[in-house]
Amino acid sequence: MFIRITADGEVNGDGLSESIASLLGVFDSVPQFIANDEWQIEIMENDEEDDDLPQGWFVDCSPTEEVPWGAVSKVAEGVTKLLVEHGGSNPNAQLIEDEGQV
Repeated sequence: MFIRITADGEVNGDGLSESIASLLGVFDSVPQFIANDEWQIEIMENDEEDDDLPQGWFVDCSPTEEVPWGAVSKVAEGVTKLLVEHGGSNPNAQLIEDEGQV
């Protein structure tokens, strides 16, 4: 299970990555991949027509099974807010049960 948050627009990807890392308390991450003991978050931009991935910016938030649903919801809301603060528009969050379902 993971949450995919999508947005349109010109997003400052590096700034978004830094803000998400701060939200999770991660101080050592690479720009498009942020992880700690409870989360793996990947930030991507797709500007090509691809049937498997949404166009625009998207952030995949994968919690471990130990993360309570309330914390999952809180992080998803925080990431959505940060996506908009860094230039995204029309945000949309989807719960995806496995990578084959969208």
